[in-house]
Amino acid sequence: MKRSLNLFILTLSALNLFAQKEATWWYFGNNAGISFTGTNGAPVVQTNGRMSNFEGVASISNSKGGLLFYTDGERVYNKQHNVMINGGSGGTDVRLLGHNSATQSAVIVQQPVRGERYWIFTVTENWGNNGFNYSVVDTSLNGGNGQVIQKNIPLLTKNFNNKNAPEKMAAVKHANRVDTWIVNHTGGDNNFYMYKLTSKGLNAPIVQAIGPTWAMTGTGAIGYSKGYMKFSPDGTKLICAIAG
Repeated sequence: MKRSLNLFILTLSALNLFAQKEATWWYFGNNAGISFTGTNGAPVVQTNGRMSNFEGVASISNSKGGLLFYTDGERVYNKQHNVMINGGSGGTDVRLLGHNSATQSAVIVQQPVRGERYWIFTVTENWGNNGFNYSVVDTSLNGGNGQVIQKNIPLLTKNFNNKNAPEKMAAVKHANRVDTWIVNHTGGDNNFYMYKLTSKGLNAPIVQAIGPTWAMTGTGAIGYSKGYMKFSPDGTKLICAIAG
């Protein structure tokens, strides 16, 4: 399938996310996994993952490389590979509003200063009405296995503020090296929404209009929803891949 790349420069003060050992464990696909725990950080195959997922997933470890949790944007699995308390097991425990077939269904961001708090940002597929939401995990609860303490808080959704979001999003460290920017787009216009996560929570978005209109309907509309957002290594540019 043909792919096109659009590069947008945002007026955003940012630096790249310098990973230490937070990316030690990866879970993805059909119960697949890799940990970089071999000799000199060599990859080791893991077969104990619980997810069966087509597309976007996210995993997070602590600064020492210990697995904390992972998610497909619908369920949250703790380090014991069980669905976390309030993590979307089904029934009255409703799922997170990501989607099995969204390219970046979930992104995990640690809250500044409050190191036990992790925010899961989720998106649905193909300009769906569920849009862009967040949930919050406290990893200090349930004996260190964590618990979802807030779930499906809307940011850009059809039923919240009449906005639809694509299947992609991006996060980057603020220039102050403490806070984090989380960025998304809306359909039917050329607006980027930039949220800053601080120790106090999520700030109201800065909205910047730049680049082409991202169509929600008509020829090529689904292509604007699909693909990925990715910041450059220095955090000053954002690249968006769009399916054509």
